[in-house]
Amino acid sequence: MKILEVKNLTKIYKQGKHEVRALDNVSLSIEKGEFVAIVGPSGSGKSTLLHMIGCVDSPTSGTLEIDGLLTSTMNEDSLTIFRRRHIGLIYQFYNLIPILNVEENIQLPVQLDQSDVDEKYYNELIESLGLRERLKHLPNQLSGGQQQRVSIGRALMNKPSIVLADEPTGNLDQENSKEIIDLLK
Repeated sequence: MKILEVKNLTKIYKQGKHEVRALDNVSLSIEKGEFVAIVGPSGSGKSTLLHMIGCVDSPTSGTLEIDGLLTSTMNEDSLTIFRRRHIGLIYQFYNLIPILNVEENIQLPVQLDQSDVDEKYYNELIESLGLRERLKHLPNQLSGGQQQRVSIGRALMNKPSIVLADEPTGNLDQENSKEIIDLLK
């Protein structure tokens, strides 16, 4: 079953009188349960593609279907809710809220949805991430690897249909990088 279908995705940025074609008719499909890496040199459009798939930015043309839903038919409010419920985003620089502790950062998507936390799932998540002893710590009290695990926990908290990671190990040492990749798998 396809979880993601991208057809002829194009993204053009205007820079004065010039156009920068960041994506040019990209098409791909990903089956549910697949683990896919997008690789290429700097400036090749990897992050732009992830931002399109993550509904953080919209394409100039082309279509994007996630979990059977065509994203171009959604207004901004619907897209925001869809993104929060169906897409888990893990960023290279963690994007944790500095005034929220580990527990609050992980539970943020559920809180934004004004839903109840699935305590059983939450406890399984923090155990598998090895964060039980750090729940009341602020992000600046954590190592890079711990911050990335919090970011992963937040991305998984709403049991998304698809998880996107933009260079999730880019700021980590080799040991923490391997640990993060193993967690994602």
